[in-house]
Amino acid sequence: HMVCALVGPKRLDPWVIAAIVVGVALRFINLGAAALWFDETFSHYHSVTPWPDFLRVVVEDNQAPIYYTILKAWSDVAGLSPWAMRVPGLVASAACIPLMAAITRVAAGDRPARAAAWLAAISPYLIQHAQDARPYALLSTFATIDLLLLVRFVTGHSARLGVLWVL
Repeated sequence: HMVCALVGPKRLDPWVIAAIVVGVALRFINLGAAALWFDETFSHYHSVTPWPDFLRVVVEDNQAPIYYTILKAWSDVAGLSPWAMRVPGLVASAACIPLMAAITRVAAGDRPARAAAWLAAISPYLIQHAQDARPYALLSTFATIDLLLLVRFVTGHSARLGVLWVL
């Protein structure tokens, strides 16, 4: 699991931790500098929809309802500024860093896992989607979790994960 990326035999891996810190910092740069762009206005629309109408409105959209639910709950607490609305994507994108390290550690070992963590930390794709109030970063996180489950199953680290992966 994800903790495997951070924990070596007896300690936290400082290279992976450093990649997470740098990756999060890169995702915060200019997070709220730009106004919401056209696609983000759809996210804003869902965030201001009253809870009683929310499910009906979200189901009519062609994007992931789980993202909009997270964003709406977060916006109710943090507000609707561009900065605040982009934080859920930032968190989802940052989660990909230790997940990529975990995948690579299972498949190839510690040194490649560190490199994978750093590549995820500085990935322009992951950084760009971290700074959008759209579901793309969360989709990346779910895809990365799915890949981790598959790699752990295929490498024999957990036979039960095959069922979870199929689901």
